[in-house]
Amino acid sequence: MLLQGRGDEGLEGEAGPGRQRGGERKAYREDARYKATLAPATISGTIAEVTPSITQNDTGFAAPENWWDVSETIPNSQAIDTVTVKCGDATVATIKLQRQK
Repeated sequence: MLLQGRGDEGLEGEAGPGRQRGGERKAYREDARYKATLAPATISGTIAEVTPSITQNDTGFAAPENWWDVSETIPNSQAIDTVTVKCGDATVATIKLQRQK
């Protein structure tokens, strides 16, 4: 699975480097029978951890060019200052959050 993010976050997945696609958060899954998803975030102190996953495509359609939207809103995230993206045991991105002043 390929991951992509915004800016120079340097997301990288199992199949190679991530890509920037217009500032959207997307994950690539070549086989349209499956879709890319994010598991619910786990929170430990000020760090949230998200993990991409693959589930059966229950939409009846493929995503455009097989790039699935994997955006997630973390509820009650006021205290979060770092988001870690993991694939298995590997950390593929650590994103420091900047709060609006």
